[in-house]
Amino acid sequence: MKYLLILPIILISLCIQLPGLPFLQQSQTITEDMGSPDLFVKVEALSSSEIRPGRKVRVLVELRNKQSYELGNVDFRVYDYPCFDEDSSNEFLENCGTLRGNESCMWSWTWTSNSYVGMDRRCKIKFKVSYEASNTISQDIAVMPEYEYIERDIEEILQTFPIQSTSAEGPLDVYLTFSEPQPFLASEPDVTYEYTMYINYFNRGNGFFGDDVIITLTPPSNIDLSCEDGYTGTVTEICTGTATPCGDFYESGPCNSQTGCSWSDITSSCLGIAFSCSGIGETDCKSRDGCVWETEASSLSLNRKLKFIKGRAPQSICYFETSSAPTIDVEPFIIDVDYTYILHNSILITVKSGGIRLPESEPESEPETETCTDVPGSIGCRPRIPCVNPEENIDCYGGEPDIQCIEDNDDTYCCCYVKD
Repeated sequence: MKYLLILPIILISLCIQLPGLPFLQQSQTITEDMGSPDLFVKVEALSSSEIRPGRKVRVLVELRNKQSYELGNVDFRVYDYPCFDEDSSNEFLENCGTLRGNESCMWSWTWTSNSYVGMDRRCKIKFKVSYEASNTISQDIAVMPEYEYIERDIEEILQTFPIQSTSAEGPLDVYLTFSEPQPFLASEPDVTYEYTMYINYFNRGNGFFGDDVIITLTPPSNIDLSCEDGYTGTVTEICTGTATPCGDFYESGPCNSQTGCSWSDITSSCLGIAFSCSGIGETDCKSRDGCVWETEASSLSLNRKLKFIKGRAPQSICYFETSSAPTIDVEPFIIDVDYTYILHNSILITVKSGGIRLPESEPESEPETETCTDVPGSIGCRPRIPCVNPEENIDCYGGEPDIQCIEDNDDTYCCCYVKD
C-alpha cells in the first residue's frame, strides 16, 4: 500500500517540471505606452522573436486616447523596416482622424520577411506616432489692499491664503512662478507695485513637440502684464472710469463741456445726467470728465519656437503691475496651449540566415523595330523567324500563292510581300 501512495506523488512532480509546449508560444515583440500622457500606444508582432526568411509576420497596432479631451489628426507611420524590403511598395501608414476621450483605433498589417538573408539580422522596425491636442491651464492671482496684507502678516496667516491652480494634463506643462510669493499688494494712487513673472515650460512625455506650438496668455484684470520675451500682445483699447456727475460742476464752462450736462443761469447750477464712460470712442472718452482711455493687452501669444533640453525649455520673463483693489481680489490667469506631439519607437525582429536567393531580374529589352515595311510591296513581317522555304512561302501567312518571303541581312526576320 505504501508503494501505491508514492507513485502518484512522483507523477505529479513530473508534470510540474514539464517545459512549455512550443505551439503555445505567444507573441514575443511588444512595445507598450511610449511615454505620452495623452495617448496609449501598443505595437505587437505576432511571431516569435526569431523568424525564417520568407515567413509572414502579423503586426497589431492599438492607439487609445487616455484623456477626456479630443486628440486630432492621430497618425501612425512605419518609416523604416529592414528585412521586409520586398514589401517596400506598400505604404505602412494609418490615420485615425480624431479620437474622443477613451476612444481607440486598431488595425493590423501582415509583412513577409525577405526571401534570402545572408546572415542573422536583428531588424529594428521604426515607427512614428503624431497627434494634435489643446489644453487649458489656470493660476489664481491674488491682490489685496495694504491694510489687509499687513493684518494677515501680523497674524502670520498671509501665506495660508487659498490660491488655486491647475496643471496640464498633456505633455506640455506651462506653469507660472513669481519674484515674490502671493498674495500681491494692490497698487494705490501714489504707489505702484511691480512684480516679475516667470513662464516655465516642461515636457512631461518622452516625445517631441512640432514647430506649431501655440501658447496664449490671458491675464486677469487685477494686473497689467507686459512680456518682452517671446510674446506678442493683442491690444485692447477701452474707455473706463466714472463720468463726473453734473451736480459736481459749479461753473458753466466745465458743466457744458460734460456730455449730458447744461448750465442753468436761473438756478446757477449744472443740471442733467452725465453720460456713461462705457462703450464710447477715444475722442468722446477723453472729452468727458472722469473717463479714462486705457490701452491694455487682453492676451499675449508666444512668437518663438520652444527648444527643450532634458525636458525643459528656456523660461520667458514678464512684468506686471497690480491694479487697485478695495478688498481682496482673486482672479484666474488663463494659459491655453495647442501643440503637435511626436513619438518615435521601434520593435526588434530577428530574421535567421538562409532562404532562397532570387536571381536578379534583367531589364526588359525594347522590342525591335520592324523594318520590313521598308521593302517595296511588303505587307508584313515575322520577326526573328527566317524564311525556311521561300518557294513554298510556309513562313508567310500560311503559304498564300501570291505572297513571297525574303530574309534581311541579319537573318533576324522575314518580310512577306506580294510577288510581282
